[in-house]
Amino acid sequence: MLHQALTALHAACDTVRDEIFVVDNGSTDGSPEQIAAAFPQVQLIRNPCNNGFARANNQAIAAAGGEFILLLNNDAFLAADTLDRFEAVFRAQPRAALLAGQLLDAEGRPQRSAGRIPTVLDELGLGFLRRTARVPTVNGLTEVESVVGACIAVRATAIRAAGSLDNDFFFYFEETEWCHRLRAHGWQVLVEPAARITHLKGASTRGLRRGAQIEMLRSRLLFYRKTM
Repeated sequence: MLHQALTALHAACDTVRDEIFVVDNGSTDGSPEQIAAAFPQVQLIRNPCNNGFARANNQAIAAAGGEFILLLNNDAFLAADTLDRFEAVFRAQPRAALLAGQLLDAEGRPQRSAGRIPTVLDELGLGFLRRTARVPTVNGLTEVESVVGACIAVRATAIRAAGSLDNDFFFYFEETEWCHRLRAHGWQVLVEPAARITHLKGASTRGLRRGAQIEMLRSRLLFYRKTM
């Protein structure tokens, strides 16, 4: 999957001005060596253990020098024009901090790409009382509360203003907290459905369902502690 993701990413990149980082969280399957051999232009950051999603991405963010930064899961594959579309939105929307595209499954069917910031009403089963209870139907560039973090583009100046991902989150809800924090600082979170990304949802946690569910609940609790 990582090889496929990098192949698609390379086709979408400007090889002169764009830089690519891969952060390896202590894998033992030989993938770092394979990537180093197949993609010598990639800057490989190797961790001796699993640093979690937020910390690993923050390592690459800290090393990146670009005006805009893309965070991409290893099970997400860009269309060739995705980065150009994201850049065009950033240029046209100066308050846009974070962008997502339309996620698609392997058959090309749309996946959920945006959502609401959860509240205590959702935990009580009363989310239907909120005026924004329904996730907006994205038809054209749309401002949303939060996005799915499989592929997100971020403006570097917004990161400097509001901070990077919160390292306290190991896995899940880190992008939700980030969207919440960026919006609190006056920035916009947008979805550009013309940017298409194929996403093999859950591929990285397949076979680890119980542990993933525990981490999701832990991160959900942490999100409420930080935002309420």
